[in-house]
Amino acid sequence: MCFDNAMAESVFSKLKTEFYDRRSWATRAQARTGVALLDRVRL
Repeated sequence: MCFDNAMAESVFSKLKTEFYDRRSWATRAQARTGVALLDRVRL
């Protein structure tokens, strides 16, 4: 039995790219919060 997660990886890659490219961060703290939220979505 083979489990391939390529589709899920593709979705998260696209989400990540659009998330970072469409935002501008005023401070490092905001950027860290945004990254933490995106990582939490991925779990």
